[in-house]
Order: sequence, then structure tokens, then C-alpha cells
Amino acid sequence: MERLPTLCARLVRALNRKIAFVIVEGPSDKEALHVMFERAFNRDGADSYVYVVHGDITSKRGITPANVRKEIASMVKSYAARNGLRQSDFEKVIHLMDTDGAFVDSSRVIEAAGLDRAQYYDSEIRCCKPEDIVTRNAQKAAVMRQLAATSSVWRSIPYEPYYMSCNLDHVLYDKRNLSDDEKEDEAVLFSRKYHDDVSGFIQFICHSSFSVMGTRRETWRFIEVDDNSLKRHSNLGNLFASI
Repeated sequence: MERLPTLCARLVRALNRKIAFVIVEGPSDKEALHVMFERAFNRDGADSYVYVVHGDITSKRGITPANVRKEIASMVKSYAARNGLRQSDFEKVIHLMDTDGAFVDSSRVIEAAGLDRAQYYDSEIRCCKPEDIVTRNAQKAAVMRQLAATSSVWRSIPYEPYYMSCNLDHVLYDKRNLSDDEKEDEAVLFSRKYHDDVSGFIQFICHSSFSVMGTRRETWRFIEVDDNSLKRHSNLGNLFASI
């Protein structure tokens, strides 16, 4: 659902429904996953809303471990204000983040002239300005560590952080370094594939070779090790394992 008018917000409360507020990074991410979230959570008694972040909040200018929780809370509050919702109308906030190799050693960031955007591989990042990527990675890693340890936003709404490594395209399609148009095409194909097969999607996200299952602490420790934040891994399956 794109927006809940005030009448629908009243119905959510009257029917004792809750909003599962899902944050992803961009339009193609939403295209790929919003139907899966809506169907899985509606089946579990909650409405889900997928909020699109245009850009990576973890590397956004001015975001730090000290203020990122407040930034996420402001997203939820803004949506609530526009739609007549209260804090109590939210079941949880689910946040999907691309790792983008944030936890690798700086020696893995390799200069490659002529590239207009960073290119990601299993053991290195190639880019025209390595110092910029190293600085970005330091911020992303620090912010992601903070979010991995965050259990609630907007005072008491449960917060659940999950990662896609090195990004969503890598996890869902086993492809990296796609153009925006290619991302959109792959997202449409993926959404169509699982549109009427929620069980198939849950099997895929929970039981693939990339699935990192375990506690939050275990799975976030795993992604920080060696080159894991460049390789194909995701702990998102833990969200769906009990559905």
C-alpha cells in the first residue's frame, strides 16, 4: 500500500491490525520485495508498508551512530503523521541494508581509473577514488554496528535490521554492478516469479547457500568477518523463518 488515508488508519485500529514498516534502499528494491512482505505479513495478521529510501541511509551525509536511530524514527513519524497513525499502530520496523563491502580492510579497495561508479567483487572493490570509498566504509560500518545493536525506535516500536551482501541484487539475482535499468528489469522478473508463491520465496530466502541463519548477534558478527560483506550473504531469512 502506498499510503493509508485516515479512514483506513481507523480501520487498522478497529480491526486490531498493525503496520509492519519496511525500509529498503530504492525503487527497484521495493519492486522486488513489497509483494512478498505484504503477503507474508498480511498472512500473519499485520499490514506491511514498504518505505523507499532513495539512497543509502548508512552512508548519508551527516548520519552517525549517535543520530541514526533518530533519523529512522523520523521516517516512521513522518509517515504516521501523513496517514493519521499513532505509535501504537506499528507492529515493527524492518530495515534492509546493503553492506557494500563496508567491513572489508581498506587494502581491498583498489584504484581503477575510468570508473564512474564503484565495482564490487568477491575480494575487492574497484573505484577511481579509493579514499572516498574507505571513508564511506568507515561510516557505514560504524552506523551498521549501531543499528545491529538497536532494538527499538520511536521509543518502543521494535526495530529489526537485516543485511543484503554485497547488495540486494547480489542476494536475490546473484548479480552485481547492475545499471539502474537492469536493477528494475531484474526486480520485475523476481516479483513475477514469486508473486503467487510466498512459500517458494520463504524457502528461497531461508534455505539458499547465501542464507545466514541464527541469532541477530551471530549473523551480524558473521558479516563483519574477512570479505563476507562483499560475498553473497543475507540474514533476512531469519525474519521469515517463523512465518
